[in-house]
Amino acid sequence: MSDIFIPVGGRRVAARVQPAQRARGTVVFVHGSGVDRHDPRNQFVADKLRRAGFDTVLLDLLEPSEALDCHHAFDIELQAARLAERLTVDKELAVVPSASHFFREPEALEAVVQHALRWFSRYLGAAAVRGGARLSASAGG
Repeated sequence: MSDIFIPVGGRRVAARVQPAQRARGTVVFVHGSGVDRHDPRNQFVADKLRRAGFDTVLLDLLEPSEALDCHHAFDIELQAARLAERLTVDKELAVVPSASHFFREPEALEAVVQHALRWFSRYLGAAAVRGGARLSASAGG
């Protein structure tokens, strides 16, 4: 595990890179609205995905001083512009009905993990989801 800095929009934003053994792909978590790469909920999901065979990158779109300002924390246009500068992928938005704003509910975090595993299975093939990961039709749709 290592923290790195990535140039984005004239700034350097922090990211935590956590490699998996024999990784089949990379999952990038993007943070900017009140949580960051150190948040235990983000670490929980990243750990589950690493165990399933995916490298994880937890990317903070805001510098620490910006994250203290709620205007930046909820400035979706600013964060989207920074993300678009560095990341071009097929995307999917999923709503987890049981989740509060910061995903404090353990079942909500598990639903996020299951959604991510289904997405990667679809794009990388079922063989990409391994390491004891489970896919369930009832978990988050």
